[in-house]
Amino acid sequence: HQIAAAEGLLQALCGSGQHAAALQTAHVILRVCRSRSESLAGIRYWQGRAAEGAGDRPRAISLYRGVEEERPG
Repeated sequence: HQIAAAEGLLQALCGSGQHAAALQTAHVILRVCRSRSESLAGIRYWQGRAAEGAGDRPRAISLYRGVEEERPG
């Protein structure tokens, strides 16, 4: 449930135009949760959305590709 709540927070930050805060928050979440076995693709997706909103398209594309690579199947 914590990962879903974190995704919701990132979505809210992006939705309100707070892209820098979303990027910083995503970075902290990924650092704290890196040892978890559950997928963090949703966090990385919102990190990509935040990067895109902040005008960093190359970083956003890189993050989106990472999400695609993490997805099963």
